[in-house]
Amino acid sequence: MGNIVKENSVFLFGNTIFENGAVGFIITFLITVIIAKIFSTILEKLVDHAMKKDARASMPFKYLLKILRTVIYVIATFAILMNVKPLQSVSTAILGATSVMTVVVGLAAQETFGNFIAGFFIVIYQPFHVGDMVNLPEKNISGTVIEITFRHTILNTVENTKIIVPNSTMNSAIVEDKAFGQKTYIRYLVLSVAYHTDIDKLERVITDVVVNTDGVIDTRSAEAKEKNLPINITVNEFLDSGIQIRFPFTTKSLGKSVETASKIRKALLVSFRENGIEIPYTKIQILK
Repeated sequence: MGNIVKENSVFLFGNTIFENGAVGFIITFLITVIIAKIFSTILEKLVDHAMKKDARASMPFKYLLKILRTVIYVIATFAILMNVKPLQSVSTAILGATSVMTVVVGLAAQETFGNFIAGFFIVIYQPFHVGDMVNLPEKNISGTVIEITFRHTILNTVENTKIIVPNSTMNSAIVEDKAFGQKTYIRYLVLSVAYHTDIDKLERVITDVVVNTDGVIDTRSAEAKEKNLPINITVNEFLDSGIQIRFPFTTKSLGKSVETASKIRKALLVSFRENGIEIPYTKIQILK
């Protein structure tokens, strides 16, 4: 009988402060934290699994994970507070005043909620993804999407600076996505050659340089490769000092195309000199 009384006294210890005593509160606290952690871990595993299948399609899951994780920990916090008697009235008052607070906060933070809703629609409809190179012509902003948060989207520019754009702007502005749904990127180079240039020879030289440049994807057909046919080189315009030539090349991404374009230009300068192909430039003749 004495042992039973002792056990009851242990569990009743601190019952003036805690709903189920100090021991009961500790047990409730640990169980609540463990359950919250388990749910959070499960959600993270689901997102990781989705990212392994398709990293671009995982954006909605990552956004949803942030929301659900916040909800889980808010619920866990209130569940713990409800077991502390002095805080029960505070917790109840907070819950009861939620509707009033929602109206007040909503009026005070319309822009923030607008960005949140815009971010939600961006995640659902996915007009662009993390890793895409986007351009906002109206705002004169361009960069690679590196993160989409509740409030804003972060872009990384070619100068390696970060631009934080509100989601409401990203949702309402005209956005040019240079990588939307495509696995390769086509870039065009334009150059001029002298009028006396042998066009057939020029095509062979340009083709040889382009297809052998590291980073270029040769998109010619198997038959064209076998016959060593030139890439699509067009005479763009007749200029005062020469012929303007335009040709495409394909790379894996926009960023890769910038680096590859430089490699092609360097290789063409060397190859043009070796093959006697002249790039016209302005000459000034001084008569004495």
